[in-house]
Amino acid sequence: MFGIAIELRGECPHCGNPVMVNALTERVHCPSCLTDRLYPYSEWADLLENVWSLRPASDIGHGGNTTILGANWHLMYARFDPYCYACKHDFDMALLIASPSPYACPGCGEPWHHRPAPPEAREAMPGLVHIVAEHPGQIPGLEADVPAPNSGKPILFACMGCGGALEVDGTERVITCKYCDASNYLPDDLWLRMHPVDTVRRWFIWLDEDALPAGDEDLLDFSPEGDEDQDEDESVARAELGLAEVLDEIDPPEDLTLEGDDDPAQFEPPFVPTAPKAATSPPRSNNLDFWLKTIGAAAVLVLLMSLWGLLFVK
Repeated sequence: MFGIAIELRGECPHCGNPVMVNALTERVHCPSCLTDRLYPYSEWADLLENVWSLRPASDIGHGGNTTILGANWHLMYARFDPYCYACKHDFDMALLIASPSPYACPGCGEPWHHRPAPPEAREAMPGLVHIVAEHPGQIPGLEADVPAPNSGKPILFACMGCGGALEVDGTERVITCKYCDASNYLPDDLWLRMHPVDTVRRWFIWLDEDALPAGDEDLLDFSPEGDEDQDEDESVARAELGLAEVLDEIDPPEDLTLEGDDDPAQFEPPFVPTAPKAATSPPRSNNLDFWLKTIGAAAVLVLLMSLWGLLFVK
């Protein structure tokens, strides 16, 4: 069993404002335009696809990030067992799972909600066992039970119809006046004051390694340094292997022997040293013969031309 930390934020497809998803929920609520977006567990399985590559042996804090442009999601995940990020106390998961929710941190007393993974989520994401530190306002079935942040401090608000004083505690955005029975819709600035916009917060999934789908071992180490070292080591190993093969072809190992009774020396031709031939010029007699023949041919040609001229002149 091991844990993975999740941080997820997105963009509302209706108003374009940021949405912080701090729980594993099939209904993502936009606090700006108050619209809901359905996100079934089958789509969660696609979103968390790379998360399943992590294993208990993965270095603590190593993980990755995924950006899905079409769905406007930005996911960050890392190998962390659940802990209290108010005081950094590591949870005893056996004790936490056996305790009711919310679980009070033994270190600082901060309450943290936890729950078993829904059956539908387990079916879509094999290996998912428990979910820890979700925002209670986003946990399905608990939204209405979570009090507003400033619900203990009622605010006086004037009725739009009769001007009577209304007590606003943040539980409802539409307030009915007890004097004139008019409905008053609280303005955005007052509602956001009582319901501050959520920021992205870390929550955890607790996984059973034996039930996880087979992952890609190449994705286990997301450290840039680790990737560079691994690539460099592999490149050096490949280069050394190729060099060894070339050297073996050029200079075979000395212990290479031939099988059989024949003497290897009989397959080698005898070596007979010979002196290199020196470069020589043609003999002088050859040059004299060449010039004598040339002069003789020229004399014969002149004689023939003279005879030819005498005959035609007469």
